[in-house]
Order: sequence, then C-alpha cells, then structure tokens
Amino acid sequence: MVNLSVDTTQKFMRQTDVVDLIVRAGRTTSHEKLNVKQRIQAARKDGYLPQTYKQNGRIWLNTKEVFQWADKREYGWAEA
Repeated sequence: MVNLSVDTTQKFMRQTDVVDLIVRAGRTTSHEKLNVKQRIQAARKDGYLPQTYKQNGRIWLNTKEVFQWADKREYGWAEA
C-alpha cells in the first residue's frame, strides 16, 4: 500500500511531486500525468490557484491550496 499522506505543514511542494501524489491516489492513471499538470496550470491561469514560484528550474506549489482545490468534485479527484 502506498503512503498517500500529505504533510500540509510543508508550505510548498514541487509540482511534479503533487502530480505524482494525485496519480498514485488512484483517482487517475499514470498515463494521465500530463492531464493533471494541465489542469493545475489552467487553474492557476483562471485564478483558482495562486501563481507558483520557481527555484532551481522547478515549479513549487502551495501544498494546502492545491489539495483543497483538487478535492473539489468538478475536477474529478474527489470521491462521490
């Protein structure tokens, strides 16, 4: 069993780690990683998520806000 616990005391996570965690949670399949990444980018563009910051060429997201956003039913990652 994969450990899916999220340390929300960690203010920021790399975008790749967030995408991997969502994929491993079983709410999507591994071939949809690009789709998850595109949904995150669209949510940032539309104002649902705050803008990210880059450090050493990697994108970092606010952990708490991203997982609250992903939990919304309209994005398909919450259980019915």
